[in-house]
Amino acid sequence: MKVLDQLWQNIKHEYDEESKWKHILQILKRNNALRPDIARLLYKIRDDLIFYKDLEKESYLCILKSLYDRMFKIVYDDINHSEYA
Repeated sequence: MKVLDQLWQNIKHEYDEESKWKHILQILKRNNALRPDIARLLYKIRDDLIFYKDLEKESYLCILKSLYDRMFKIVYDDINHSEYA
């Protein structure tokens, strides 16, 4: 699905632009290079996307606030209404 691929690329791009998430991404990649999840971090990386792990082992995609409006537009307008276009 092209719309979702573009959304994932936007999120990855914003990780590189935002210093906090860029730093977290670097830590996760270093940790995984040693041995996946050796440090038992609160975050994990999958397909270069950052996920928060809670105590029940659920994972939640980390999305920057700067992407909220664009993401909701893509999800609600482009994906949900694409069948009606």
